[in-house]
Amino acid sequence: MWSEIAVSMIVCVATTILLMRLLAPVAVQIGLTDKPNSRKAHFSDVPLVGGLSIVIGFFMGLIFFPSPMGEFRLLFFGIVALTILGLLDDHQDVHALWKFLAQLAIAGILVWQGDLAISNLGNIWGAGNQGLGVLGAPLTVLAIVGAINCFNMIDGHDGLAASLSITSLTAVAFLIYRGGIESIALLILVFVVGLTVFLVFNVADSVGKTPKVFLGDAGSMVIGFFVAYFLVRYSGNASPQFLEPVSAIWLIGVPLLDMVSVIVIRLTRRKNILSADRSHIHHILLRKGFSKSFILLAIFVLQVCFCAVGITINIFDMSASFFFWLAVAVLFGYVVSMVIFSRDRGPMRSC
Repeated sequence: MWSEIAVSMIVCVATTILLMRLLAPVAVQIGLTDKPNSRKAHFSDVPLVGGLSIVIGFFMGLIFFPSPMGEFRLLFFGIVALTILGLLDDHQDVHALWKFLAQLAIAGILVWQGDLAISNLGNIWGAGNQGLGVLGAPLTVLAIVGAINCFNMIDGHDGLAASLSITSLTAVAFLIYRGGIESIALLILVFVVGLTVFLVFNVADSVGKTPKVFLGDAGSMVIGFFVAYFLVRYSGNASPQFLEPVSAIWLIGVPLLDMVSVIVIRLTRRKNILSADRSHIHHILLRKGFSKSFILLAIFVLQVCFCAVGITINIFDMSASFFFWLAVAVLFGYVVSMVIFSRDRGPMRSC
């Protein structure tokens, strides 16, 4: 088994590297690039093929995976559908409302066809599990769409979305492996190695070692969907259950905090919550004068801390009520801080 896993990961890595190099010039020719504007700090068109390369590399790696893949057909459907949607958006700028509706449809198929609805939130009140009843399915759909957009929105700084998702997925894989389902944990890690290849390329570009490539929506939305799938599948009343529902908040971590704070900031400014701006944490820290590398490291360390809490909750069977309200307090403090710091509209450092 382990030799097959090694081959699967090697094929994933090799395919991802090859595709990022081969697809980059093609993307420039067909206009599949991220173009500079007033919100962005790069100065030339950057190919948006990182996500496509990771997805194809992942599927190529799974050809050699030793376990049957039939149970993941809806996961794979969602990955392919979001990749296509993301590529269309990267190339043609799909209207935010249409993109949101497509995400709802994809998440709805996963929930209702895959029977993956979360039925309870755990013991958040200290008096037994809080059931969701008929609201379980629609709230699960919204949670999946939220996760998709958490990672999509945080993807605005070199290496950030990839490093945060690697941390989240590694933590989830560890908990699933600890629960005894080795094959699923290793499946997640095949995806992680593809993300790691992209991260190495993306961070290496910061010191001029490789051609610059971005994830694009095709990558960031798939990442959020992939994280959400396993959080939903193994929490709530899932069988087997390896994840306390409240731990999902901590395992998503910074992307969730950032999405909520950005929405609040836009509402306070009476702006459309779907409109793009520079109110994300990395934009704010850039305006404060911090370097790109420091920002990436600081946010990554914060994500590691959040995921460590998520792991701790599950390993030591700690109070769901305490950690739920602690998460609410952290979220409130974070949002208030970002609203205050975002009032400084000074110039952003160049990347």
